[in-house]
Amino acid sequence: MLKYQRIMADLIQEMERGFLTEGSKLPSIRELKNRYICSRETVLKALNELKYQHRIFSVPKSGFYVLSASNHRAAEKTTMINFATATPSESMFPYTDFQHCLNQAIEIQ
Repeated sequence: MLKYQRIMADLIQEMERGFLTEGSKLPSIRELKNRYICSRETVLKALNELKYQHRIFSVPKSGFYVLSASNHRAAEKTTMINFATATPSESMFPYTDFQHCLNQAIEIQ
């Protein structure tokens, strides 16, 4: 297993065990670099891969944060849409994914 994959696996495991919960900040790049005795680029590769998998998101000049764990569970399949409600259910409209996309668009600007 490559070093960046080990970093990813450890962070995912911490998320699944509940040590890193939704919205919590990940350790800094420097902390991870020192913990795993690797380069900054290796840590960034792991974080960018987690970001690509929609497990974490970045806030410029602040750090990386955990997305909702529910994003990675199987969504409930419903065939009925209730038009009486003002907003769609979360399973029909992935709010967290939408927020992640907006954050990425703002970050790129």
